[in-house]
Amino acid sequence: MSRCAPTCSYNQYFVRAADPASPEEPGGCQYCPEGQVRDSKCSSVAGCALQTCATCPAGQYTPHLYDNCGGSGNVFGPCECTSCPAGRYSPSSALTSCTQCEIGRANPHEGQATCNECGADYYAAGVGQVNCDTCDDLNGLSKC
Repeated sequence: MSRCAPTCSYNQYFVRAADPASPEEPGGCQYCPEGQVRDSKCSSVAGCALQTCATCPAGQYTPHLYDNCGGSGNVFGPCECTSCPAGRYSPSSALTSCTQCEIGRANPHEGQATCNECGADYYAAGVGQVNCDTCDDLNGLSKC
């Protein structure tokens, strides 16, 4: 049996079998965990370790389990973290989705770890708002 790791594809890392004779734990190439990515192939045990999967930072996420990404002409494109869109945030690393800004908060930028609280004379009436609205005084009635 060869001591060399097989060539692992994009978004995979190599796991050495705990017991090479055990069919329950065969080892081999496995996909990076959700919330982590690897946009290259690898062909050595050291180059294919789990640590070579990059964790998506706060403000970014993996939109799906990347089992078909990387390389040229791939439908999913490169194996990379995606920035949360405006109106959403990702408060910690290794997440697979972004959260909508809560009522009273907004976020006008992509890739944010938090949403901004609306200040005095501003409000956000719904979730996922990009901007806070002003409290207009309409016929003596305030929206706030």
